[in-house]
Amino acid sequence: MTHQKEGQAEEHVGQKKGTTPRKATVVGKIAAITGATKGLGLALAKALAAEGWGLSVGGRNEQDLNDARKHILESGKENGRKEKEEKNHNILTVMMNVKKQADCNRFIKETASHFGKIDLLVNNAGIWDMTDVENITGQHLKDLFQTNTFGPMYCASAAIRVMKKQGCGHILNIGSTAGVKSKPDLLAYCGSKFAITGMTGSLFEKLQGTGIRISLFSPGGMKTQLFRKTPSMMKNDFMDPAFAAQKILEHINNPNDSWHVILYRDGRIERMG
Repeated sequence: MTHQKEGQAEEHVGQKKGTTPRKATVVGKIAAITGATKGLGLALAKALAAEGWGLSVGGRNEQDLNDARKHILESGKENGRKEKEEKNHNILTVMMNVKKQADCNRFIKETASHFGKIDLLVNNAGIWDMTDVENITGQHLKDLFQTNTFGPMYCASAAIRVMKKQGCGHILNIGSTAGVKSKPDLLAYCGSKFAITGMTGSLFEKLQGTGIRISLFSPGGMKTQLFRKTPSMMKNDFMDPAFAAQKILEHINNPNDSWHVILYRDGRIERMG
């Protein structure tokens, strides 16, 4: 199987170079989402925008970020939200690569500076790999763990500093059913997702009493670009990302929900902790 690689990203694209971003007039809650230009991340961004959330959208590609902004605004108009010109200022786009801690720190800093607060961080960015164990290399492991495990922890670390000052906030890590039950053809991917499951559980215990909510949402396979190289026979029962996004939104809106929610491909939900 081939290995999916990440691109490079350094610049902020929420404004023109050399200018100061327009500070938003905050109305409602603010969510920062990594990997929000496609798939589940974009579907969740649309769902949150439909409920009036301001958004900070993180991604690796400038054109993808511009397209995501357009899709979010268009979906908002379809849902009868505010006009594009007014709502446009409630969407910040930031070009960033979650494999780089400096990018993660900047993403959180720019979001907090632009909106004045962060109510929700969704660590959604991830990559997937089916390389056979006999062919796996150090680079496969490095890319998977840097993106799927280190990236969420970099962003969480920066967001916790902001949320502790606020006295509140919610950090939501997107896991996988492959981080709950091992799968024979997903050695490295399972490892990276099991790691984020354990790390989220530790954060849940660590931040008790701080006002910061920590949770993990672990969906099964979805019909997104992430899984485009999955054998077609395996994708027959994959979920629509919009369905998964709606279930995640329900979890976000329920502060008393379990810290770990698992969504299986058939729509079944299991709660742990």
